[in-house]
Amino acid sequence: MSESFERLYRFAPCGLLASTTDGVILEVNETLLELTGFTREQLIGVNFASLLEQGSRMFYETRHLPVLQLNGEVREVVLTLRRTDGSPLNVLVASTYSASGIETAMFDATERAAYERTLLDARRLSDSTSMRLRVLQSATAAFGQSETDTDVCEALAASAHEALDASYTVVSILDDAGDFRLGGGEHPVVMQESAHSESPAARAVRLREPVTIATAEDADAFPGLRDGLRAQRIEAMTVIPLLEGDRVIGVLACSFKRRRVFDTAYFELQAALAGQAVEVLVRLRLQRQLEALAHYDQLTGLRNRELVRDGLSAALRAATSPLAVFFIDLDGFKDVNDVLGHRVGDSVLLQVGERLRATVRSDDVVGRIGGDEFVVVCPGVGEDDALALAAVLCRSIRAPFDGVTSDLPVTASIGIAVHHPGMPSTIDDMLSRADDAMYAAKNAGKDQSALAPAQN
Repeated sequence: MSESFERLYRFAPCGLLASTTDGVILEVNETLLELTGFTREQLIGVNFASLLEQGSRMFYETRHLPVLQLNGEVREVVLTLRRTDGSPLNVLVASTYSASGIETAMFDATERAAYERTLLDARRLSDSTSMRLRVLQSATAAFGQSETDTDVCEALAASAHEALDASYTVVSILDDAGDFRLGGGEHPVVMQESAHSESPAARAVRLREPVTIATAEDADAFPGLRDGLRAQRIEAMTVIPLLEGDRVIGVLACSFKRRRVFDTAYFELQAALAGQAVEVLVRLRLQRQLEALAHYDQLTGLRNRELVRDGLSAALRAATSPLAVFFIDLDGFKDVNDVLGHRVGDSVLLQVGERLRATVRSDDVVGRIGGDEFVVVCPGVGEDDALALAAVLCRSIRAPFDGVTSDLPVTASIGIAVHHPGMPSTIDDMLSRADDAMYAAKNAGKDQSALAPAQN
């Protein structure tokens, strides 16, 4: 019977050891030797604590032993042993304590530890996913309320600041000249002026991928920025491009006044926020383009008929002084089209639009309402000033046009209608009176203006 018990002890499905109350090993079984790789001679007389990794040893000496001595037993404590080859071994330990010594049983906890790590990683991933979802939902709401590019950039900067726990966030938009302009957020260091400079933002634009500064050596790669970062105690930074397909439209920079490890989850969240912002920026640009198609002449960029009427309506409602409407029709334009072709004709129309805008005030209404007909609305202009301005307009349009030969002169016949406060003028009245006056100027010999009779 004693042989059976001895065999059970030696080959039990767990490691067993007996030690003194001070932890000096007195006896071990074969299973423990197999788990650790040590021989019996290597373990007998050794203090059990010396077999533990540093963290487990500290826990064993400061927590495990005191509780064991106080309660007489400790159940299910995970410790890490160091095998004879130096590799770690997680073991689940149960110990009993008496005046004669300590008896300890150890089970291989490798699979359990791996399972617990997997469970912990899954929990962290779940927490991270939930946090990311909340961040993206919040950002979506902020982007959804954005009406301008500035609104979008400010929302992106604010969302990244909160989601990534950054000290500073700034969004810079790239213009057609390759220069950056501030879109939203703030940063105490001027980080970039041009996409052609040597800066993290410029590098992110060129590489079309994130640029990271995580060490002093990383910062040394950007001498123009390094001193500013150090002065502001900024220790880490990431800059990612805002990509619309293959086209870079800006960058998002996040800076930290502490050391920061940038992992995959960080860059995925930063990229997700940037991607949302880009989608909204593209949508707003398309809206502006649609509005331009609906309200502006595509050739000249001037207001179209509908927007001219809107401008005239607003001017009439606000008028507290005379208001002049100029109806301009080009003389000789048909001959240019017939002889030189529509490409030259389009060029003439474009140049006329530029001359009109250059002659009148910036807040005057200038539009092309069809063909070679233009309308100008000038608040605060009475009859005498209107005739003087019409003479200037005639002189401006009379000047030679690029691409047009001198035998095909282009001039302007201009009709003028003036509204005075108190008159029952309507949009159609003003345009009709100015149109009639234009025909009077054309019938009188062209290249001149005519004033519509005062309204009764």
